[in-house]
Amino acid sequence: MKRTSFKPIILIYIVVLFCFPLTAASSSGDMQDSIEAYAEEVERSFKEKSDVSTESEPVSGEYLERNYSSIETYNTIINHVNDNDDELRYHYAGSYINDDGFLVVLLSCDSDHCIEFVKEDLHCTDVIFSKGEGSWYETQKKLNIINQRIAECSFRIYNKEKVSYDTELLMSTYPHTVYNDMNNSITIIFNINSGNKGILGDKFGCLSDDAILENLISLFSSVIGNHEQINYAIEYEEDPFVDDCAVSWRPGRAIFVYKSEIQYWVPLSSGYRATYAFGGTTYHGYVTAGHTTEIGDTVYVYSGTTSFTQKLGVINFRTECNDLDVSYFRFNNIYYYDTNSNAIYYTSSQPGVTTQGTVLDGTQCDVPGNALIYKSGQTTYLTWGYVYSTSIGYYSDSGIYFYDMIQADRNMCESGDSGGITYIISNAGATQGKAVGIVKGHHDYLSTFVKARNIRDSFHAYVY
Repeated sequence: MKRTSFKPIILIYIVVLFCFPLTAASSSGDMQDSIEAYAEEVERSFKEKSDVSTESEPVSGEYLERNYSSIETYNTIINHVNDNDDELRYHYAGSYINDDGFLVVLLSCDSDHCIEFVKEDLHCTDVIFSKGEGSWYETQKKLNIINQRIAECSFRIYNKEKVSYDTELLMSTYPHTVYNDMNNSITIIFNINSGNKGILGDKFGCLSDDAILENLISLFSSVIGNHEQINYAIEYEEDPFVDDCAVSWRPGRAIFVYKSEIQYWVPLSSGYRATYAFGGTTYHGYVTAGHTTEIGDTVYVYSGTTSFTQKLGVINFRTECNDLDVSYFRFNNIYYYDTNSNAIYYTSSQPGVTTQGTVLDGTQCDVPGNALIYKSGQTTYLTWGYVYSTSIGYYSDSGIYFYDMIQADRNMCESGDSGGITYIISNAGATQGKAVGIVKGHHDYLSTFVKARNIRDSFHAYVY
């Protein structure tokens, strides 16, 4: 099994921007004429390009046994290294599991003494030995010291304690560590974004990227400490993650996807929370609109208590055809994963009113014609209207035929509400509700919604 990580991908989609009229992605002349074939192509692309491991063949029981055994062996070795001040501690340079499930042990010594020790004394025979650099034990000690020092500086700033100008400047770049298991190395990443470019300019002037990095390395050494054999790099992001778990994540809340090609934050709204099973793993997250998103896009949330945009999750799948216009994003922010809620976020037609209101019961339902439905989204907040049709079909401006959509009053959504939750409530007190679907956009001056039932039946994303 290969340990995969997400890489940027280029997919050709026919994209229709209903609720958010930005620059529309161009449709491809090579795209199959058949909508059915297009849907299959989107599904195939998801399986091949998703950051979730998608093996073409099931993992064998033999591999699982090797993997399990390798993990046990790994623990045996590092427990010995941590507990014993001997030759292995200084020559063991780390390890990793290869594509076949075997443990590769890296050693920085030239003799066979450590090899024989691992085999004979530790009884670890089913391993592969390879050349490594340095001492894993010493590298981990160094890594721990660096991380603790960064955490201390961060904690002081978080608590608004007085710090030196150099400390404030360094921490504005959100320095963070990355350990590479393949070569027993540490890399310090400095985040450069729109929020700290001006501050860095005041300190360093108009310097090249290399010159800025050189100055940041010097700054890091003076504030955190001078550590040898450390790699440094600059990571360019619009904004780094900022911890803000004061408000739980709720249906209807504002989200953003950053489009680097147009340098614009695309506003969307979160729909209902859902589980999604893939590759034997069940993910937790939310559904939102499919248009303006791509698989692998990072979903951000704007914090009302800071000027930063925070990473919330990543798009796992998306499609925009037939009876669907939907994306699913799973959480990779542990704070919101632990505090996500079924309480509707915008509970008034007034901006920012998010007091406790309707709480979804974790189920979904269909609605009949002329039913009264509600919607919560970041642009028009809480709105309501009556269902005009429970199943409409129409052609988009790009020629895609959409069908089995709910159509309701025009005043229920505007740009930025796309993906927001639509639901029913149980009583006048609005204390309990059920999910109906998510906002798609406008057609013929009326609002359209994707049905939760179609999202469940096509992608097995279940309301909870």
